[in-house]
Amino acid sequence: MGCGDTPPEEQAAGTAMKSTKAVKAPMNLLIIAVDTLRACHLGAYGFKKPTSPNIDALLAQSVQFDEAMSTAPWTLPSFATMMTSQYTSTHGAWRFTDTLDASFPTLAEQYLAAGYHTAAVVGHIFLGTKFGLAQGFTEYEESLVLETLGESHKAITSHHITDKSIAFLDRHKAERPGKPWLLWTHYFDPHNKYLAHEGITEIFGPRRKDHYHGEIAYTDRHIGRLLAHLKRTGMDDNTVIVFVSDHGEEFMDHGAIHHGKTLFREVIRVPMAIRVPGSEPRRVKQLVGTIDLMPTLLELMDIPPPDIAMSGQSLAPLFRGEAVPTRPVLMETFQNKAQDASLKGIVTPKWKLIIETPYEEGEGKTVTRLYQWTKDKREKKNLAQKKPEKVTALNSQLEALIATATTHKTNYALGQKTEHSAEETRQLELLGYIDTPNE
Repeated sequence: MGCGDTPPEEQAAGTAMKSTKAVKAPMNLLIIAVDTLRACHLGAYGFKKPTSPNIDALLAQSVQFDEAMSTAPWTLPSFATMMTSQYTSTHGAWRFTDTLDASFPTLAEQYLAAGYHTAAVVGHIFLGTKFGLAQGFTEYEESLVLETLGESHKAITSHHITDKSIAFLDRHKAERPGKPWLLWTHYFDPHNKYLAHEGITEIFGPRRKDHYHGEIAYTDRHIGRLLAHLKRTGMDDNTVIVFVSDHGEEFMDHGAIHHGKTLFREVIRVPMAIRVPGSEPRRVKQLVGTIDLMPTLLELMDIPPPDIAMSGQSLAPLFRGEAVPTRPVLMETFQNKAQDASLKGIVTPKWKLIIETPYEEGEGKTVTRLYQWTKDKREKKNLAQKKPEKVTALNSQLEALIATATTHKTNYALGQKTEHSAEETRQLELLGYIDTPNE
């Protein structure tokens, strides 16, 4: 099956699932996030190479969303949206110097207020505490961010992420028996630059993309260790597990590599699944967004939502055998002048519109792309000129979503700007986020 296709074993959009066993609160919550993980490079999404046996086994026990869309093609705005259920036009984490303001209620803060012990183990520069994503976490293990500063493109960290996560689980069980926990584990290894892993990478081959597959397989191995530990310690039966990525990766699908600079399917579509003990596994084809995670996880655990409305919708009714409406997903990115343009777009159940606007007036022209993504999964046929009426209609929806998100912004304060050291700036260059002059 080609990358970009969806497996045949899936539920029709909008169809309710069979009723499943209700969540018995308080359950623990484990969020496993893998950076830069393209959905169609996992076995659970139809990939034929053995990149992800442990992830596939987890997703086979889960409600797996086959058409989950991120709201941004790079880490900071994507995770800021997941943790707040607000679009980038609301939370304002657009650029490398932006931060998430403390006025935004986060998923971790809601769980903390509900009596959970909250912890995170992270390994990406944009997940360092200076960017604001640590809000609500009692423990925030960012030593790998600090230890690999300037060298994260060379670091192999999945084994450390699992070791530190297991250490937290064991310590929590010993010190706080019976107290529910939330643990966010963030695996970074599939991110550029792709490193070789002895005994793993050779299975896939010598090419750059093969090394990416090796990185996924290495990460999968250590995710498997974490999941096995949950079972050994008896916590598996009382833990809801989320599996998700912040964005995908480009391999010349549209003439580019890496991520962050386009809104094509290869970077916006992400793996997303929720495993609830006792719930019936299902595949859901219906369009959803990572922006829906926070309201879903609050409702599933019967935790009160924040006072200010979230922009995502809860998918929890699916676990009760009910349907949820399909809503469009807004996509946005705008990083720095070196990248010359801002991009905004909308995905609907059938169509996808992308508008690319020059950074400054007079520098180039606006580019409009329209895809019927349900028939053109690789987004190769731009129908914008053939269907101007569809462009107009979708653009109206897009602008309405942005207007609403911008209005929501008035409920919060703007995050403070952060400055990068020369070492941090060099790290961003080596990771492919900043174009290095004269290179």
